[in-house]
Amino acid sequence: VTLAGLEGEDLLSDGRNNLLYTVALLTLELRLDRNRVYLLAGGEAVEPATYLSSWLPHLTAGISTYGGEVSTEITEKNKELLKINSADDLAGAASWILTAPPRNLYRSEVNFDLSPPKFPRFYWVQVKKFDPPEDGKVATISVKADRATNTITIEAERVYQVELFLNYQLVDLNKPIKVIRNGQELTLTANPGFSTLLDGCRAYLWDTSCIFP
Repeated sequence: VTLAGLEGEDLLSDGRNNLLYTVALLTLELRLDRNRVYLLAGGEAVEPATYLSSWLPHLTAGISTYGGEVSTEITEKNKELLKINSADDLAGAASWILTAPPRNLYRSEVNFDLSPPKFPRFYWVQVKKFDPPEDGKVATISVKADRATNTITIEAERVYQVELFLNYQLVDLNKPIKVIRNGQELTLTANPGFSTLLDGCRAYLWDTSCIFP
């Protein structure tokens, strides 16, 4: 995947397309275990690779780097969603990947900023309507699923519409789901189905680990 030399809008468009196309193609041809896909970057590729990964944190299980600097444009909130390893050389970076834990796609809590607002899907949370960055202010959201109480809590600023990809690991879809958004409470019922499952699989590039009925 070629990322070195890409900056700004080129990185967010061409770099994203290069990465997504490669992963999707290998998924179809090699039946990849998508929970164990890692990104390896060295030298001048480290900065663009880490920056791009911060907008696609659910695509890989982690990123291992050497000989370069992690992007300073990643917000602290988004950095917490990434597993970044910094090694002294290529051998050390590759060694980390061999023992790194797999991806946890169904993490119960997801917090992120939408700046720049290019990729509004993080793990199982898709932001559909929000304000673009303005005067230093960015849209931000925190979503937490508590299966014990079948409750989803959403705290958001400058965000107006959210789509959630849910499954039985996050909540019990056979029971009413309580949703609390910025203090306002409502109760929803899920309608699991095969078509919804396929839509989720397509949205996540045929990742068979993404089970959202």
